[in-house]
Amino acid sequence: MATVSTAFTDDDHMVMTVSAMGYTLDCGVELAEKELVVEVDIPASLGFAKRMIEGVIREKSGKLLT
Repeated sequence: MATVSTAFTDDDHMVMTVSAMGYTLDCGVELAEKELVVEVDIPASLGFAKRMIEGVIREKSGKLLT
């Protein structure tokens, strides 16, 4: 359903590109001391799906830590 490419820029930072439904989202992931910070650039045309995208990130981000 989606294509995801990842690259680590250093031990604590990863960049991702997620492509789905004709859209490409650039993302950044930072492993901080006490939190996992995920930044996603959501284009205005996907504003209607912002809450759904946020929910999926919150649900699936635990897998990044295992």
